[in-house]
Amino acid sequence: MKEILILWLLAFAHHGVRSEPPRHAKSSFDDWFTQKTLRIDYAHVGNSASDQYALETVRREPYWGGSKSWLIDETNAGKNFFKVYDAATHTLLYSRGYCTLFDEWQHTAEASRITRSFSESVVMPFPKKNVRIDFLRLNDKGEFEVKFSYAFQVNDIFIHTELNKYPVDSILISGKPENKVDV
Repeated sequence: MKEILILWLLAFAHHGVRSEPPRHAKSSFDDWFTQKTLRIDYAHVGNSASDQYALETVRREPYWGGSKSWLIDETNAGKNFFKVYDAATHTLLYSRGYCTLFDEWQHTAEASRITRSFSESVVMPFPKKNVRIDFLRLNDKGEFEVKFSYAFQVNDIFIHTELNKYPVDSILISGKPENKVDV
């Protein structure tokens, strides 16, 4: 029995844990993205039985601090996913899985009585060309389904570019943001 447990732990350690995210060879950061960030703020509205999305604000922020090599999330981790496709070729350019406070709240007693709205945001590198962004969510069958799609136009006049003018102090700089974990 002890040997079986040790073999199982070794197998898990070898196959179940990755020190680095998987790579996707078909997508190059510089081919598709600028060094800026696209932030999409939206409302996630619903109750215990249903949910919907409503776009609030689209922002271009001055710096991209995320990975430039891990563009496609192949982990399928999280109850939600967003996928970014080139509008012309439908090529998958970027994806990320995530969880939200709405997901937690949806399983409370309150959610069976009332409908609420939660503000949520996703960030990605700012694209060079127009893209389609699909917001997916796990359904009851454990499959991701598209809940909301947004056709993003890079020259849209409604993209916010102003920044909040708050003082920032650096406590520790241990390297380039794209190579470090933001805790």
